[in-house]
Amino acid sequence: MQSAAPQLRHLLKLLDDENPVVREAVRGKLTSMRRELPEELLALGEPLDEEQERLLSELLAPGCREELEETWLSWRWLSSPEAQL
Repeated sequence: MQSAAPQLRHLLKLLDDENPVVREAVRGKLTSMRRELPEELLALGEPLDEEQERLLSELLAPGCREELEETWLSWRWLSSPEAQL
């Protein structure tokens, strides 16, 4: 699998862009790579500063909340009590 590091560097530079169109595009790209994001951020070798962390959390929060709600509600339809746990 190819690293998303080059694209991620550009996206991180756009985190504080105030243009709503740019913010939505950045949110979409980061949300699509959300599962790989921790590893990709580590691979960059450049830790995020506090402001970048805050902005990234803000952008990803709606998607994370939606995924949590879907996962939480789906446990009831799992096949066994063990799976539900």
